Formats: sequence, C-alpha cells, structure tokens
Amino acid sequence: MALLQTCVYEAVKAGIIEDPDILMNERARLQMLIDELVSQPQERLEEISMSYKDLLLSDNLVQLIQERLLAMAQRDVDA
Repeated sequence: MALLQTCVYEAVKAGIIEDPDILMNERARLQMLIDELVSQPQERLEEISMSYKDLLLSDNLVQLIQERLLAMAQRDVDA
C-alpha cells in the first residue's frame, strides 16, 4: 500500500495525474452544494453559491458534473 501511495504522490508531483484527494474532496463538496440547493429556498441561491465559489470555479467541476450525470443515467437504466 505504501508503494502505491508513493507512486501516486510522485505522479501528482510530476503532473501526470490529478491529486485524487482533491477530486474526492471536490466530489464531497459538490454533493453538499447540491443538498443545500435542494433543501433551501431559491432566495438563498446566491448566498449558497458564494460559499462554494472555489468549487464552482474549479477545473474539475465539469468532470464532476459529468460523473454525476452518468451515475444518474445508470440508476435510471437499472431501475
């Protein structure tokens, strides 16, 4: 396991892959954002969005949304 972690660390440092910790964190934050947007009134949209500004401007946002849309489509197919 330590060898794999070292390999991933070196690949991230060299710019070969994205840092998986950042992607996992952004996935979790996207879920929190969606949960907040669903549960709060529309009047709070701007306030909530400003709280997640770094996520909304992230280079990974499009990829994360694509992942969620594919997962939603697969759930619909499976149902």
